[in-house]
Amino acid sequence: MDKTFKSQLLKAQLQASVYGLASSLSLFISGGAYGFGVYLITLGLMTPYQVYQVITSLNMSTMGVMNMAAFLPEILKARMAGGLIFAIIRREPSIDITSRKGLKEVSFCCCEEYINGCSEMCTMSSPTNEQC
Repeated sequence: MDKTFKSQLLKAQLQASVYGLASSLSLFISGGAYGFGVYLITLGLMTPYQVYQVITSLNMSTMGVMNMAAFLPEILKARMAGGLIFAIIRREPSIDITSRKGLKEVSFCCCEEYINGCSEMCTMSSPTNEQC
C-alpha cells in the first residue's frame, strides 16, 4: 500500500507541474506576442484589432493543446481500459453453459466430525440441512 501511495503522490506532483508549466508558458507566450504586436503596430503593418484577433486565436489554441497534454496520460488509460472491456465483451466463452457435462455434487467435511477424527465427507450443515 505504501508503494501505491508513493507512486500516486509522484504522479500527482508530475501532473501538477506539467499543468502549471502549461499555464505559465501560455501566459509568457501571450506577453511576448503582445510585445511583438506593439512592434508591428508601430511599423504600421497591422492595426490593433488585427493584432488582438491573432493573439486571441493563438491563446485559445495554445491553451487547448496544453490542457490536453496535461491530461494525456489519463486519456490514454481510459482508452486502454475501454479497449479491454470491449475485448472481453467480444470474446466467445470457452464454457458451454447449456451442457450438463462436468457437474459434480460438492460435499464438505463437517467441523464436528473432523474434530472427532472422522475424515468421511458429508453435506454442509445449515439451518435447513441438519445432517451433521
